[in-house]
Amino acid sequence: MKKITLLLSLLLVMVGCGKVKNNNGSNAASNETTVDTSTNLTEVTGVLETKFIENDIKYIILDVKNISEKLDAGNVKDFEILEDGQTLRLTYDEDKKIVEILNIEKAEKNADANSVATPNNRVIAHSETFSFEGLNEYKNVDLQNFLEFGIEKVSLYTDAESDGKGGFYWDDGNRFVLMAHKDRGGYILFDKRVQLGEAKVNVYSIEDSLNISMLEHGTANISFRVYKLVDGEFIESIKYQGEGNVNMLGNF
Repeated sequence: MKKITLLLSLLLVMVGCGKVKNNNGSNAASNETTVDTSTNLTEVTGVLETKFIENDIKYIILDVKNISEKLDAGNVKDFEILEDGQTLRLTYDEDKKIVEILNIEKAEKNADANSVATPNNRVIAHSETFSFEGLNEYKNVDLQNFLEFGIEKVSLYTDAESDGKGGFYWDDGNRFVLMAHKDRGGYILFDKRVQLGEAKVNVYSIEDSLNISMLEHGTANISFRVYKLVDGEFIESIKYQGEGNVNMLGNF
């Protein structure tokens, strides 16, 4: 009788262990990121930050729990209808190529069409050749204490003449160049002439991602851009672009 009781006790312990293992498995499946070991496919749910084409290959940047994932969207048939802000549930393989988009939730849009991010996004690669001739450093943010991002300094340059005391002699129109410095070169994020206006820059991090935003405004134009560092390249997203007859009434 004692032997039978002992065997029953062992069986109950084994069954109990099996239940614990199954519960852990079910909890893992509820996460936003799951990996199917039988197919080596990863399933994620995230918000589409932007889409772009690089070297004739389509890509998307998907925000998954505040981490930006750069995914190859070359096999996505509905690439053209994807919009910034949509929530996507999809699978991708070991090479980060999207296999299938399982679900798309529409992005919430404002009634003003200009408040929706435009598809005019571009990839900015590192360059070691750039001439600063005729340019003076206007403002900068030193990132020496944040070298985990790989960027040493972000500088805004202008062709306005410096008075040598921190001031500048502004013309009706001036060239502004925004550059993120790295090693011997850097990333030329913005290079444009602004008529009777200015460019204002913010440098900040979201989780482990470096972001640079710039508000550019003139007498007849205004735009807001965000540059995000992803896998050694900056992705520019134009979040707002004034269209039509823009007439700047004032700023402060």
